[in-house]
Amino acid sequence: MVQLFQNNRIPDREGEPVYLLSTEWFAKWKQYVGYSQVNGQEEDHRDFMDEEQHPVSFLGPIDQSAIIEDVDVLVDPDSKEDYTNYPIKLGLTENKDFLMLDQKLWKYFNQLYGGVSIPRFTYFKSERDFTPSVEIWLQRVFISSFFGSLMSICR
Repeated sequence: MVQLFQNNRIPDREGEPVYLLSTEWFAKWKQYVGYSQVNGQEEDHRDFMDEEQHPVSFLGPIDQSAIIEDVDVLVDPDSKEDYTNYPIKLGLTENKDFLMLDQKLWKYFNQLYGGVSIPRFTYFKSERDFTPSVEIWLQRVFISSFFGSLMSICR
């Protein structure tokens, strides 16, 4: 387990998945499994949460509600596509509000606990810059029903 965390890296190729994980759930997971003792580190959750910690007796599935914006979401019904379009709350900070996990580490968590997957994909900002980036906040598209309004007026 410790090795999975040590090997967690953003892939260096374009189009590779990276998964977002709420640090709120991760802090609870660390308490639940005693990760700090397994890892040999002092227990310090201040990196992830400023709130007072309470013992966790039941963890449940991966809860991403702390980072997913509370809006109506249209998910692509094409099951061949391996992405979702869950919008992330604006103003969140990596390593404070969410972690980015590579596919191997995400699969470990997802197989054990289940829950909501929030994949994002690597890309290169330009043809000359081969440093991988991850687009956390997806572009928003708003759809308005203009024709529905016209139809009700025309009747």
